[in-house]
Amino acid sequence: MKSFKTLLILLSLYACAYVSAQNLSVESFRVLPNDLTANTYGTMERDQNGEVAALIKVVTLETGFVFDGGMLGIVKTVQKEGEIWVYVPFGLQRITISHRRFGVLRDYYFEIPIQKAVTYELKLSTGVVRTVIEDNSSARFVTFNVNPANAIITIDNISYPLNADGSMRQLMAGGTHSYRVDAPGYFPENGTFQVGGDELTMDMSLKSMNGTVRLECPMADAELYINNEYVGKGSWTGTLAPAMYQAEARHEGYRPSNVSFALQVQEDRVVSIPRPQPIYGGLVITSSPSGATVYIDSVKIGDTPLTQNGLLVGRHEIELRKDDWNDYKNQVIVEENKTVNVNVTLKNEFEAKVQSTPSGAFLYMNGELKGVTPISINITPGNYVIGFSKTGYESIKHRMYLSPQNPDVNIFLKGHRLQPDQFYMAGFWQFGKVSAYGFQLGFYANNINGEFGFTRPTVEHRTVYWLPDPLTDTNSINTVASTYAFSGRLSASLGMGIKIGNYCRVTPQLGVALSLIGETEMDKTLDPGGKGHATKVLDGLASVRIEVSPIRHVSLFTSPAYRIQLYQGDIAEMLDAYTTIIDEWHPRWSFRAGVEFYF
Repeated sequence: MKSFKTLLILLSLYACAYVSAQNLSVESFRVLPNDLTANTYGTMERDQNGEVAALIKVVTLETGFVFDGGMLGIVKTVQKEGEIWVYVPFGLQRITISHRRFGVLRDYYFEIPIQKAVTYELKLSTGVVRTVIEDNSSARFVTFNVNPANAIITIDNISYPLNADGSMRQLMAGGTHSYRVDAPGYFPENGTFQVGGDELTMDMSLKSMNGTVRLECPMADAELYINNEYVGKGSWTGTLAPAMYQAEARHEGYRPSNVSFALQVQEDRVVSIPRPQPIYGGLVITSSPSGATVYIDSVKIGDTPLTQNGLLVGRHEIELRKDDWNDYKNQVIVEENKTVNVNVTLKNEFEAKVQSTPSGAFLYMNGELKGVTPISINITPGNYVIGFSKTGYESIKHRMYLSPQNPDVNIFLKGHRLQPDQFYMAGFWQFGKVSAYGFQLGFYANNINGEFGFTRPTVEHRTVYWLPDPLTDTNSINTVASTYAFSGRLSASLGMGIKIGNYCRVTPQLGVALSLIGETEMDKTLDPGGKGHATKVLDGLASVRIEVSPIRHVSLFTSPAYRIQLYQGDIAEMLDAYTTIIDEWHPRWSFRAGVEFYF
């Protein structure tokens, strides 16, 4: 009895349970490029959207299978001898196959994209897998690292999710386990692993089923498409999953060309696409006035009226050019085997853009003021006299021919040598019977001139011998002598400048001048202890200033003037009666000349 208990304990510690389970697996999956069953009347089926369904011929000697396509569903199943026809909608990615005896093959991912109206073959393998399950005391963590990361790993008919990096860590009971790894476009991998002892890490990298395709087209700028998806121009090389494909070459104005091909597993293939064939139409172009030069897509073709046949269909840009008329541009669409009529009325009014540097100049066209630069004016082609006027700059006139081909005018203005709106300082000499020198400050503002000056003679003293004054001493026989000095003259005048060209100006002026004459010494018999007497002379002036500017900011001037006496002091009247001093110091005509500096 005691030995029997010991045996039971040993059996409970070391006993293993052997569980038998039925198994389903896919032995192979491929395209049948020469099988037209899915696209032949009588055997063709359509899905719920009206699209031609794909057909999967499931090769197996067993019956009683149930197929599940998930959300897309299964269109139809038909039992045939040695195989089952399963119609599925295109785009289906995975399928679940169930059987009462053989179990479930869950979420089998197709290695080849499912296309509409294409026939595929799937070979099923059925068998028995014996899984050994040891006691839980030998359970260990198993880490799986799978490439690609979107694969599905199935262990003992149970699918496990993978992390984003393709890894998974799972506690597994001790013993031998079966696994299968599936991913779209890759060969599946299956096998067994043993759990027991140390923690197990399994690295799995599936082998791609993709093949390499090089598309070539004789037309270098043709656009290439695969299954209506753009891939490049002229030629393209890339990898594709095994499947049926349609390659197409397109170009505007040409009829597309295409070719279908089936890519096998890991096949390297060169696919040549025929050159697209041109499609032609025509254009008839007339214009009013005629004789306009026609450009089609920037290429000169001829003059209107013009008939141009053999144009590729599609959009073309036409342009008409004619001297003295506005250019015409537009786009036309040429259609196959049709002639498009284009009738253009040209316009000769155009927008002339007139600018000056600096801006702000008055613009005259044929003597008519148009405005201030910059300015845009609508005119017709022709010869125009264009004038520019701006204060402080030389006036300019140009005769120009303006047309739509020559619509812009840009003039650089030159500054006047005479500065009409600036102050100046002048030095001058006065010539009469007495030489003099002096300075004056003046200005021009909108051609109105103002001057303020001071003149001093070069003769400082004159002695006057008086006869006895008949008003005070008629019996005196003494002669009285006095010395006088011309202290200077203050003047002010206004005038209006008249420009003659850019370098000369004439300014008529009217003004007044105040002269100061002082008696510096007197006979003491007449004025004992006298300090001398001063007298004033006020004159009206009429003058003309003539100036020439040899260089900018500097001008030479001369100014003849005529004096009109307005007022004299007492001593001045006596001097005028008894001497010639007043006439010598104040001649009727005077002449000034000097240099002006503008600032």
